[in-house]
Amino acid sequence: MAEYYGTRFILMTATQPQLLELGDRLLGQSFRKPVELLPSHREYFSSLTRTRLISQIGRERNGEEFFNLFLDTWQSHQSALIVVNTIRRSKEIYQLLKRAHSEGILRNVEIFYLSTNIVPWQRNQVIEAVRGRLDDPNGNPVILVSTQAIEAGVDLNFDIGYRDLAPLGSIIQTAGRVNRSGERGELCPVYVMRLGDDAQYIYGSHHLNWTKKLLDMYEEIPEPLFPSLLFDYYQKLAEHLPMDASRDLWNEAVCRLDLDKLNEFQLIETDGVADVFVELTKEATKLADEYERVMTAENMPVYEKEAVLRRITTAMSQYMVQIRANRLVNSQLAEFVTRGGVKGNFFWVSPNEVDKFYDMQTGFKDEGGEAYLY
Repeated sequence: MAEYYGTRFILMTATQPQLLELGDRLLGQSFRKPVELLPSHREYFSSLTRTRLISQIGRERNGEEFFNLFLDTWQSHQSALIVVNTIRRSKEIYQLLKRAHSEGILRNVEIFYLSTNIVPWQRNQVIEAVRGRLDDPNGNPVILVSTQAIEAGVDLNFDIGYRDLAPLGSIIQTAGRVNRSGERGELCPVYVMRLGDDAQYIYGSHHLNWTKKLLDMYEEIPEPLFPSLLFDYYQKLAEHLPMDASRDLWNEAVCRLDLDKLNEFQLIETDGVADVFVELTKEATKLADEYERVMTAENMPVYEKEAVLRRITTAMSQYMVQIRANRLVNSQLAEFVTRGGVKGNFFWVSPNEVDKFYDMQTGFKDEGGEAYLY
């Protein structure tokens, strides 16, 4: 489109992955080089001293061992962000911290939990509560345990960070939530550790291997080195990532305009995932009632009904979590149709069963109290 129609594309990212370079390699030819809108951006980074990465990936840790690392490195006046890779691990770390708080090991702190295991409406509440505590100069320190949900444009500002091993871009994203405004001192630490083999469940081995190799080159990585480190990382990926699947998709689907094959492609795999609507508030009940009313309306024009349903289901998604469908095999979770006879392509937790299926701190659970992993 840029070559033939004069379209201009502006790529804005926090970590500047080499997307166009990957495209050149995929197509086997080199196109016009992108224009850097801020050619001197590295000069700006060279003067930043907000954070530093400290690698602790030399050995694998379990939850208890991470907790000991936390106690050894955290100071009682600091607000801390802990980002892990799986919901199961996030629940474990959260419970360890809550137990330490109840036993008086952690005093005068507030502990919060954030993940996709809680509905978006509640996630927004947690984020606003944490932001309020962080902005209060007289408030208690905050400890937030999170999954990658914290990486999606969340503007929070902590004193210290902890990140389970992940691709370098994700680690830098976590560092962006530490000393964000530069008012919490210099070179605030972000510890990178390995919690079991959790990272392998979420990320590709190529990304993890190159991240490990780069982290192993330094004892500490101050913020001014982040741009060059990211450049090296993405360059290595561009040179070594297997491209066969992408090249096949391009040649067989895009070039031949095979729309059926294109429709089969999923950037993020969602097969085997089910939506669950948790009727958690009066607003959620109103939305469910409205959905049933519109679905059964007989005199509403088709296009109007579709538009109204899109609006309602978008609002209902604030009370939905996604879980792996294989966890529903032995579950007594109801389909939405049991609510009032109206079909919906999602499951339903009634107000009377919220306590059975949903924990107000850590979110969705099965009857055995286990989180659904997604």
